[in-house]
Amino acid sequence: MSAMAEAPFPGAPARGGFSLMEMLAVMAIVGVLLGISLGGLSRTSQGTALDGGIRMARSALQMARHSARDQGALARVLFMPGDPSQVRLELARDAVSVGFGESSGGRVLAGRNRFAALGGAKVVTGGSVRDCAELDGQDTIVVDPADDLNPQRGFVLTMDVWPDSDPMGGELASYGRLFQWKLEENGAVQATFEIDGQGSSLELKTAPGVVAKEAWVRLELAFDGFEALLRVHGVIEATKKVGDANVPLRRLAEGDVSDRLRLGGRGFHGFLDEINYRTMEEAEVIELERGVRLDMENPIEVRFDSEGRLDPRLHSSPLSIPVRLEDERRELKVDLSGVVR
Repeated sequence: MSAMAEAPFPGAPARGGFSLMEMLAVMAIVGVLLGISLGGLSRTSQGTALDGGIRMARSALQMARHSARDQGALARVLFMPGDPSQVRLELARDAVSVGFGESSGGRVLAGRNRFAALGGAKVVTGGSVRDCAELDGQDTIVVDPADDLNPQRGFVLTMDVWPDSDPMGGELASYGRLFQWKLEENGAVQATFEIDGQGSSLELKTAPGVVAKEAWVRLELAFDGFEALLRVHGVIEATKKVGDANVPLRRLAEGDVSDRLRLGGRGFHGFLDEINYRTMEEAEVIELERGVRLDMENPIEVRFDSEGRLDPRLHSSPLSIPVRLEDERRELKVDLSGVVR
């Protein structure tokens, strides 16, 4: 009876549980399968994080390239190694845009929900577009202070000018001691810049006679860290490099909190219209996911020119941006035409 009680049914042999060897074999197989599964999951997770870092870096480069073509080359991407690694995107923004169609209480709209104060300047008809500002020697237009007006990283200032005094002359614009821009009596345009770390001012001047009395002229003053330049009616009339082989990129000197963008004054008689001022601003700082890092010792700066190509003043060969996560390494490439791969 005892043998039959131990058997599952009459005639079947009695059997106990798994042996120790069988259990060990099963556990070994499960361990191998679990290891393979977790390894695959880890590699998938790493690949996803690395893909995300590559996508963010590529997006920053493409945004800078498009902005450079649209905004006259004031754009750069700075790749900063470290933990966490960072991608810094700087783009040109329209900081001030002054037309004179609307004014009240001695102020005019200056873009970005800000105003410019008319320090004696009058809004009159007959501008290059519609109305314009008339300045009589000491009259000024001063823009409300704001952080995004700082020209340190780079700026472009354009305006339509009609001088009506004889002889001509007077200040066109200034931003504290960082830059001053003036018209000379002989029709030349002159500018000075205070460069960070440079003992003396950098001076830029056109030939005489590029500006005529009693006629509208489109003037442009620009600084982009490589060079300063003056344009008259879209033609470069004067340019000068601000860097050298050791320091190819420079910034303007530190300003004061009291600095303002000031137009006119100090002897200028005439009219101003269609004033546009763009500055280079830090648009975004992207921190790569933890563990994803830029695999290089020193920062890499990427600049594009106004055609969307790598700026030949800084880049003479294609660029490679290495990105690593643990033992996996990939490279983001930018060719001389500016195409990001």
